Amino acid sequence: MKLGVRPNPLRLKQDLPALCAWLGTHGFDSIDLQTPSAEAAGLCRAHGLEPGSFDLPGIPTISSPDPGKRRDTAAALCQGLDEAASLGLTTWFVCFAPEDRGRSRAENFGFWADAFPAVAEHAATCGIRIAMEGWPGPGPQYPTLGCTPEMWRAMFAVPGTDALGLCFDPSHLVRLG
Repeated sequence: MKLGVRPNPLRLKQDLPALCAWLGTHGFDSIDLQTPSAEAAGLCRAHGLEPGSFDLPGIPTISSPDPGKRRDTAAALCQGLDEAASLGLTTWFVCFAPEDRGRSRAENFGFWADAFPAVAEHAATCGIRIAMEGWPGPGPQYPTLGCTPEMWRAMFAVPGTDALGLCFDPSHLVRLG
């Protein structure tokens, strides 16, 4: 077992060098990266830490109702995956919060299913797995895709999404009842 930290939601990322130094001297094995960068990966490794998962910007627009935005986002995500792979990173962390949180999950899922399989296929060719966290998003609508077992089944059934997996956090299911 490896012990790591995901600093993004905790605002621990504000002083990454100090955080990496502290983690490295206190028995931690890895730290997740906000973005795939050579500087951040090198900083981790300099303190004896493995770079953990990484984030990429633009996730909401992968399920945009605008096909042009979806296409541009898919291209940008593939470019980010190429950069991450060149740094030896292997796990992309993602919550699929949609661009338009007022639309139904079914409608946003259709947009996602149109654009995301090409990105997932690209991730697989780069040797990168996608760790989808089931954070439901803000209430009362909880619009994030991939936050229920029913939605997981639908997403995993979309052809081309073999690189997609779960970053399982059961506390999110409790929130949903």
